[in-house]
Amino acid sequence: MALRGVHAVKGDFEHQCALDLAHRSEAIGGVVADPLVEPGLVLEVAFDAVQRSKRHKSGLAMRFPRIHRIRWDKPAAEADRLESLEKLVEE
Repeated sequence: MALRGVHAVKGDFEHQCALDLAHRSEAIGGVVADPLVEPGLVLEVAFDAVQRSKRHKSGLAMRFPRIHRIRWDKPAAEADRLESLEKLVEE
């Protein structure tokens, strides 16, 4: 069974995908900096697990993340935060 988390982003989906690709291509030394975005649109993200990562500034990585749905009913203030993912890390 997949675990699910919610992550807040602003902008349309295609724009976010383009930013992600550009962001990954600019990674220096294998470290990917987290982009700063103003919370707005809430996306429900399904994933298989969360693990520690030295590659990401957050220190976490979702395994096999995928957009499950857009949460039009949820304001950004109610979206899960990094602390919620930390609790799911399997050690």
